[in-house]
Amino acid sequence: MKHYTCKVLGDVSDATAEQTALLLKGACEAAGTTVIQQISHKFELQGFSTLLLLSESHCSYHSWPEHGFALVDYFSCADDPKIEIFEAHLRRKFEIKEPVVILR
Repeated sequence: MKHYTCKVLGDVSDATAEQTALLLKGACEAAGTTVIQQISHKFELQGFSTLLLLSESHCSYHSWPEHGFALVDYFSCADDPKIEIFEAHLRRKFEIKEPVVILR
């Protein structure tokens, strides 16, 4: 099992839940995981959360535009979850700070 988490910096207020879900889905699929379902919720004032249920576990994105960051969490029990490919997809859109990979 591998767990990847990172802090996304910058103006996360210009991202929409739909755009972010597409980006996460592309990153997950490129990394070899299978998206089963997705759900997003936009909060009343600002920010949103997106969750992708994977056949191998989950991927989530939670934004706090008022603080200028978001958090991404990717957990996979795939034999080879290709964390580097997942992160490369995120870096095309976002500035990543403090990426962490936890091996289990």
